[in-house]
Amino acid sequence: MTETQEQKPWKPLPKQESFLSCPAMEVLYAGGKGAGKSQALLVAARMHVRMAGAKVLILRRKFTDLERTLIVESFKFYQGIAKYDSQRKRWTFPNKSYIEFGHCQTRKEMEENYNGAQYSMICIDQVEQFTEDMYNFFLTLLRTSNPQIKCVVRLSANPVGVGRGWLIKRFWIIGPHSKPWNKAHPVTEEIMYPDGRKEALTYHRAFISTTVFDNPHIMSHDPLYVARLQQGGDEKRKALLEGRWDAFDGAFFTEFDERIHVCEPFDIPPNWKRTVAFDWGYNDPMACYWFAEDPSSGKIYVYREFFVNKMLDVDVARNIARFSYGENIESIFYPWDLDFKSGQTGVSMRERMDKEWEYMGIRFYLKVANKDRKNGWSAFRYLLSRRQDGEPNMKIFSTCKNLIETIPQQIHSDNDPEDLDTDGNDHAVDAVRYFAATYRNFYEKPAIPLQVDKRRIPIDVGAALKVGNEYRFKPQETRAPAFAWLGE
Repeated sequence: MTETQEQKPWKPLPKQESFLSCPAMEVLYAGGKGAGKSQALLVAARMHVRMAGAKVLILRRKFTDLERTLIVESFKFYQGIAKYDSQRKRWTFPNKSYIEFGHCQTRKEMEENYNGAQYSMICIDQVEQFTEDMYNFFLTLLRTSNPQIKCVVRLSANPVGVGRGWLIKRFWIIGPHSKPWNKAHPVTEEIMYPDGRKEALTYHRAFISTTVFDNPHIMSHDPLYVARLQQGGDEKRKALLEGRWDAFDGAFFTEFDERIHVCEPFDIPPNWKRTVAFDWGYNDPMACYWFAEDPSSGKIYVYREFFVNKMLDVDVARNIARFSYGENIESIFYPWDLDFKSGQTGVSMRERMDKEWEYMGIRFYLKVANKDRKNGWSAFRYLLSRRQDGEPNMKIFSTCKNLIETIPQQIHSDNDPEDLDTDGNDHAVDAVRYFAATYRNFYEKPAIPLQVDKRRIPIDVGAALKVGNEYRFKPQETRAPAFAWLGE
């Protein structure tokens, strides 16, 4: 069957035609539901495999969504002109090009199923369900040795989901750095060759906005679809019906306001109580934050950020010590899984970090963080809440950029409204949650009689009480002390 004899004649809508004809390397076709975005992706893939040897990957986050939408729909466009392999989820065309369907719900699936693969075109349907690091991983699979084939990325999205934040930023959709929609914008990247030579390369990205009102087929055949989209809350209606990216239904931390919670850095007085909390990650980012409490008000300041991935635990320990040099760190709250002992060495990551500090002549008081997620988020919200004077219980230095960026990106879990969606970039907020759930002193400050020596009042630092410069361990904490002042 020739190209003109395809089983299902199809004529693109005006917005679909803009998407299909856009010459940019990365094109995001996004907005409200019902605009024909998935069909446009399937047609874009079909156009790409006209070139012999082209390889296309079409992705969804969950296999069930892939199977009941894109794969079913693909038979309308590809059947009769290509052969479908149900085991490999692949359409193979007479010119040896192919279109393959895939899914990726976890990092493990991503690395196990796609390491070493290569494609000349990557299409992601509902890319807002993917994290930014997942998207960046799939970009590394985009390559070809055929100079006749141009590598491209085609995406569809709704303005909700865990990927909303990075999509807004990557495609300049809204905000202070926004750029005109429906237009390709240049992006310049600098590469360095092994001989030290540098070269600037330019490609283009484009964002094409669409809504259900751009699809006359739905408007004429199922006008009640619009009424059904209107059933959600006001913010959800704006997002799914009007394609609004500035409407955000489902935000987890509605209390956060960058104008209120972010401040410019200042020198932390030496007598303020300081604490460190971190969330571990190697492939995922390791997020570490330093907290200081103003003794006159009880207000918490997040004053330092250390955010890195692919760093060994001992190197993380060295950097925590380096950043904390000259400061009296009361305690370090670490995630519970760092106490897991290796089956080969019998040593845990926490023990390796502790040993590294010992080699450096430094001892910290280490406390495993409270891992209760719901109580942790409640404590986090307490820190974001405002006091009677209108000031929040916690402020964040403007230099803690990852934390400031990711707090407003968190959304509610579909399975548990009291928890956030763990598919998102939650490493920074997890570190703050560990602090909020474990640090006791900000909940209440009892009145101190004038005749009492304040230096003898116990300070709760987790599993121990500090009285003056002495630490008294609570009954449940029986292991050998791991605390001392930095540099002592």
